[in-house]
Amino acid sequence: MQSRDGALPLIEWIANAIGDQAAGADAWLAAGASRLAVDDARGALAAYERAVAVRAAGDTLGQLRDAAGLLYYYMAQSDFHAAVGQAAIAYDLLPLVAHPADRISAYINIASLLTRIGNLSTTADVLDEARRIVPVTDRYYANIRQLDAMVERGRDHPALERLALLEAHALAIRDGNRVLESYTRFDLIDLAIRDGDLDGAAAWLRLPFPPDEAVAEAYYRGLLAVARREPREAVQLVERVLPKTTADPWIRSLEDVHGRA
Repeated sequence: MQSRDGALPLIEWIANAIGDQAAGADAWLAAGASRLAVDDARGALAAYERAVAVRAAGDTLGQLRDAAGLLYYYMAQSDFHAAVGQAAIAYDLLPLVAHPADRISAYINIASLLTRIGNLSTTADVLDEARRIVPVTDRYYANIRQLDAMVERGRDHPALERLALLEAHALAIRDGNRVLESYTRFDLIDLAIRDGDLDGAAAWLRLPFPPDEAVAEAYYRGLLAVARREPREAVQLVERVLPKTTADPWIRSLEDVHGRA
């Protein structure tokens, strides 16, 4: 429910109606996710913590979901110390939970955190554990291959990184996962440029971009222009979208390309 547009008022009503009882834990967890989706970080944390506080001691599945929610929250806030604590809680709960989808999701969230903090060996171990319960036919397998690519990048294995990204990209298309399809495509462009395969990067860039990816398109086209020693083209690409860009990470990335040009 929390993923639906406009669901937050209903979720809040349900959570407040139940109050601080174990039966309301899932509602507070959903409220946390919904608040985070509308950039209410303080409200999200309060709701997540309330879910933890009222959760029944024997509800291990709910506890795993609480830990996963807080892990995602702390990663979004770049509070990696707190995120590691939630990852440890989630990992300890995994053997106690039978629900496959929640276990798989937790493994992926834990591995995502570990790649962010640069712990490659433990990331690889977590991904190997996840693979035991995730068949290739599962929609989460694409995420595992994307994380495999991040491990191989950290190990400076570009050929294995490329193979993992190609598989993740193909699986994302199979599963209709447009977000992951875009992310893996961006990663393949970035890898091709880093590896000096400028024609390969150009081939990926020739595929059409949807309108909501105009900033990403300008950034990667700018990177390619810099690699091709076409600074004027790179500057024009960046200056075309920078005034309309509001997300800080993209602003920094575009300014970096502009500076390198």
